[in-house]
Amino acid sequence: GNIIYVDMSYIGYLLINHIKEMRLKRNFTQLQLSQPVAAFSKNGLSYGFVSKVETLTERAKYNICHLPLLAKALDCSMEDLMPKIKRGI
Repeated sequence: GNIIYVDMSYIGYLLINHIKEMRLKRNFTQLQLSQPVAAFSKNGLSYGFVSKVETLTERAKYNICHLPLLAKALDCSMEDLMPKIKRGI
């Protein structure tokens, strides 16, 4: 198969994985997380957006505008969405 490379920052990678862990701890499917984000978003996100982000081979990524929507959908603060990063990385 072909390997697809998508340029992503380390913090972007950590953010995607941390939000995925939070989603899984709440037993939410990707669609269950996508639906409220799509419903509250003025950007018109698709219902498959979370799937595209978590695939890591797509160009889709969370951005700063998604954070309040994700926090609302996951019933947490925006600070809770931030991955814990060790100093020196």
